[in-house]
Amino acid sequence: MTNATEGQEFAIIVREHGKAQQVLLKYTVMILNFAYGMQIAVCDNLKEGVALLRRRASGVKAVFVIHNDRIQSKMFLQGFTMQGKIPLFILCPTSLLSQQARSAREVPKVTLLRLGEGVR
Repeated sequence: MTNATEGQEFAIIVREHGKAQQVLLKYTVMILNFAYGMQIAVCDNLKEGVALLRRRASGVKAVFVIHNDRIQSKMFLQGFTMQGKIPLFILCPTSLLSQQARSAREVPKVTLLRLGEGVR
């Protein structure tokens, strides 16, 4: 799903498949699109998200990752923030929050959010 056209500012959302992820995806798209007028590009995995970011870096304003697993690679984290130039928001389960925080500790512009906290 993408409604981000060439030359426009947009956000990338990388998400895993699952019920909670789908609900959070829809909610995030709604907020970014309706409240901020931001176009969205949705990717199904981390590599696809990084590839899109590299192709269209100048238009990307933020990256959101809705994920059930810890992103251990600092290379992915740094890549998604473009070396600290854009914000990365990681939505992950509460059980992984402290582990993810350790991985992201030295990477600027990373914000961690609890997956499913607002979804009941």
